Amino acid sequence: FGLHGDVFGRELAAADRLVADLVARLPRHCALVVTADHGQADAGPEHLVSLPRTTDLCAAMAGDARFRYLYAAPGKAADLLAAATDEAGDRAWVWTRAAILREGILGPGATGSVPGRIGDVVLAARGPDGFADPAQPHEAHLRSAHGSLTSAEMLVPLVAARGGR
Repeated sequence: FGLHGDVFGRELAAADRLVADLVARLPRHCALVVTADHGQADAGPEHLVSLPRTTDLCAAMAGDARFRYLYAAPGKAADLLAAATDEAGDRAWVWTRAAILREGILGPGATGSVPGRIGDVVLAARGPDGFADPAQPHEAHLRSAHGSLTSAEMLVPLVAARGGR
């Protein structure tokens, strides 16, 4: 239903009531901490961008529409980077695997098996767009998404309270 309609507001109010009820029942020496793992941004078919030249150079895609990993067809990594930069560079941060690791975008723990899972090219949406993966047509039906580095996605909700009994 999206992030701005009546349904979202009612769901937030229900979650707030649930947390308040839990806090009221906890002994005073206990605390409750509630958080999420990420924020959200609007999504939907109007925000999903196709990148035909980029897609043609991919062997596969992975990740979320707002933080898309692109795996180059054999011998096409440089062409893929050029096409992705040309088609999406005004809408996304475009990185190579080496650059995203060098710049620490995924944090200091991106070691071990992590580098091998990162695409040859990575697109991170700057604005409202997501990048279509033809193998994931269901993404067009999502009304909210996450994964990029915008403030809406990086700010994480947190509530902490002491018990009320």
